[in-house]
Amino acid sequence: MTGAGPSGATTPAHRFRGKRSGRLLVGACCVVVAAGYLLAALDLERGTLASSGPGFFPVIVGVAFLVISVLTVVETIRSAPDDGDVLPPAEQRRTVALFLVLTAGYVLLLPSLGQYLAASIFVVLVLKLLGVRTWIHAVGFGVVIAVLVSGFFIELLGVRMPEGLLEGLT
Repeated sequence: MTGAGPSGATTPAHRFRGKRSGRLLVGACCVVVAAGYLLAALDLERGTLASSGPGFFPVIVGVAFLVISVLTVVETIRSAPDDGDVLPPAEQRRTVALFLVLTAGYVLLLPSLGQYLAASIFVVLVLKLLGVRTWIHAVGFGVVIAVLVSGFFIELLGVRMPEGLLEGLT
């Protein structure tokens, strides 16, 4: 049975169309990713409040990520259907899909290339995806942004990240 019933109520077949189905899908995917992240974070030493270990903040982030993701799914299920719900234009969907592919590529290349190189490539490609007109600008800004952000976390905060190809040079 599809369409609106005699009383105008929406049937289950039309309950999750358009943006609602997207929110439900993203929320469900985030629940899975958050659960995996939290499980990985729980394997790290948490330490104490006085002397936090490397797993202290990742556990907090993982719990928050999981709670927000579950709330997104619950809110989507409980919300009323909206007649105006439609998917974004194809170009916007393409941009989001390419961003997800670039992010997955960054995660896969991080161990072998290291943080500085993987982040530089990632930021350059994301800048091009988001509309930076020339490759010179994308490479210039991308490398500067990636090196500054990576350097802040690695050098100033002491976060250990894969060195990859640069191992032994530092």
